[in-house]
Amino acid sequence: MAIIKNKTNHTVRFVAYRADGTEMHQKATKILPNQSRYVSSNYTGGIDWFIITAFLPESSIQDHVDVDILPAVRDGDDALTFTKVGIEEKFVFVEDVNKKEFRFYRDEEEPEGEIHGW
Repeated sequence: MAIIKNKTNHTVRFVAYRADGTEMHQKATKILPNQSRYVSSNYTGGIDWFIITAFLPESSIQDHVDVDILPAVRDGDDALTFTKVGIEEKFVFVEDVNKKEFRFYRDEEEPEGEIHGW
């Protein structure tokens, strides 16, 4: 099971895409600060990795992205950042205030906080 934690002070939207750029649909995309989202291997349909993107809550999200131009998105709002996640990996989403940027990093030891399914 992959886990992605929002360790910022902001509510964000996590959206997952398969390698071909198609969205892995979910009903609720907004994640509050210090909460996590998990993606089970049953949900991914047999793939062993996917792309996770982070958007602002008010962003227009597309059901397909061109993986060649990420984090830019055609006909939608640009992602704050993105990363490739293995189906058994744990990533944390953070804001680097000094660099004025958002990023994901892998951290198997980070506590999940409240966790929600995809």
